[in-house]
Amino acid sequence: MKKENVKLWIMQAVTIVIYFVSMSFTLFESGMDTDTLSGMLEDMLSFLIAFLLAYYLQIIVHEGGHLIFGLLSGYRFLSFRIGRFMILQKNGKLHFKKYFLAGTSGQCLMAPPDYQNGNYPSTLYHMGGTIANLIFTVLFLLIRLIARPQGFFNSFVNMNIACGLIDALNNGVPLKTKLVSNDGWNALHQKKDEDLNKANWLILKITEKQTEGIRLKDMDENWFVYDDSKGLKDRGNASLCYLRQLRAMDEKDIGLAKDLIAKLLKDDVSLNGLNKQLIKADKVYIGLLEKGKEADLSLLQEKDMQVFFRTMSDQPSIMRTVYAREMLSGDVQKAKRVKDRFEQMARSYPYSGEIETERELMDLAKV
Repeated sequence: MKKENVKLWIMQAVTIVIYFVSMSFTLFESGMDTDTLSGMLEDMLSFLIAFLLAYYLQIIVHEGGHLIFGLLSGYRFLSFRIGRFMILQKNGKLHFKKYFLAGTSGQCLMAPPDYQNGNYPSTLYHMGGTIANLIFTVLFLLIRLIARPQGFFNSFVNMNIACGLIDALNNGVPLKTKLVSNDGWNALHQKKDEDLNKANWLILKITEKQTEGIRLKDMDENWFVYDDSKGLKDRGNASLCYLRQLRAMDEKDIGLAKDLIAKLLKDDVSLNGLNKQLIKADKVYIGLLEKGKEADLSLLQEKDMQVFFRTMSDQPSIMRTVYAREMLSGDVQKAKRVKDRFEQMARSYPYSGEIETERELMDLAKV
């Protein structure tokens, strides 16, 4: 069994134990009314509300930690997201948008300082969320010990202690999940891998330009260079290759994109699961362009891909692939419904350049 899988199982077990102990302790302290069904349901509802408030508060605290420590490290604010709801700064103004990324409950994105002498400040930015969770966990623990809250507020305090501790552990202990790597993993490994360090900086710079509405094909071409002689076992070099594949799609250089996809989908390539699923979607799209109804759609039958397509159904490149499947299979009405949903999503999507790219790729499938 892989070491990373063992760590993931341990963290899941620890999470369950902390939640169970906290819930049991809170319900015991509250003197839950078990005499009547209505009283028991009322107590359970009160506890559930306290849990949900604490859960989302700790997400806000976590992302706020990234924001504060990012600003202290010389970063500039780009966007702040909780769930699907995002506040984005563009041209000096704040805009409300919608965006979702599988494997994350929130995200604070910032424009990084300059990349100088092969480095840039990253550790505090990565670990800021964990630090903030720990600070608030201690704060709520002190409130519990000193103020000795009662009733609903006691449940709220206890749940913040539990949620804050769990968020700190799940983000601070270096770990790779099925889709993404957490803050602790990035902070630990980035300093050991020059290519990964550069790739993470480039991702933030590219996001900065995307926030301004700039497309990948119009950005500095030097940002999309990887070392083919190194191979793609190295996580950083594989990330750089993935960025080049995304730019090839934007340039509509389908031949280059296809070659890069073949390299990126080899078993020994070190990429996170989220990127691999998106690459598979692009592979399906290209297959549809080349062969139409005769395209190999077996990737779409994989259980992981089916779950991914449902989870990321509002992601532009996923919608473009689904559109191409319906259009090139001859179901024009289904394709039209997908396109209408795409245009509806585009109105609140944060990156206008990406929307332009996907519209053109949809048109390519239509032609």
